[in-house]
Amino acid sequence: MLNTYCHNHLKFAANLDCLFTEFTFLDRFKQAKLAGFNGVECLRPYNEEVKLIKQALIDNQLQMILINAPSGNENERGTASLINRDTDFKASIKLAQLYASTLSCSKIHVLSGNRDSNVPFEDQYQQLIKNMRFAADYFKTYNITLLIEPLNPFDMPSYLINNLEMADKVITDINRCNVALQFDMFHCQRMQGNILYYFEKYQSIISHIQIASSPYRNEPDRGEINYAWLFSQIEKMNYCQWIGCEYQPENTTLAGLGWFVERKK
Repeated sequence: MLNTYCHNHLKFAANLDCLFTEFTFLDRFKQAKLAGFNGVECLRPYNEEVKLIKQALIDNQLQMILINAPSGNENERGTASLINRDTDFKASIKLAQLYASTLSCSKIHVLSGNRDSNVPFEDQYQQLIKNMRFAADYFKTYNITLLIEPLNPFDMPSYLINNLEMADKVITDINRCNVALQFDMFHCQRMQGNILYYFEKYQSIISHIQIASSPYRNEPDRGEINYAWLFSQIEKMNYCQWIGCEYQPENTTLAGLGWFVERKK
């Protein structure tokens, strides 16, 4: 059972590729702290020197909760399942580990890549499992958990892992103790709905949550998902991992943080 539970309040991490984009990347750390966040996550930290990111974390007493591994070339969403891209994939894993270890970050989301219609599905799937096993074994030495996240087929129509059942199968087939599910409630709603049902179903392998409203991926206090109720339910279940705020503010970041301010009272 990968998940652990504790009697703590929910912990929210600011996604610095989505929030505080009114500021330069390194300035976003200060803004996140001023807004009340104690943790941050980052999809693409690789354009900045890792030592500068580390200093920004130290200066603002922030914890880096999650980073993504490099996702490949433009319009690629990872290279793990792509045939003849082993060298690129392994290089991306080693770079991700370097950043994560330097930043004391214990979780890396590794993207599967898009479906290649020129390759039989089973060939691509076996490539995915082989590469994810390599990544998991590599990360284990550094006490890093590899996260698998399904992306919904409406917004990411080509992505290989596009439902929770497949993500669960991938995790099972990788068969490594440091592989877990990244449960994005926005994607769950877009893919399948029944968010609490699926959270309960897969809670034993969930190691990170991300949130955004549906269908427009804005602040969690709008749209068709009742996050206030969902938060109360997962809090009762003593979920104690982090929740990443991976949404696009409708206006400025601060103008849309009323939901977060209310939770901190």
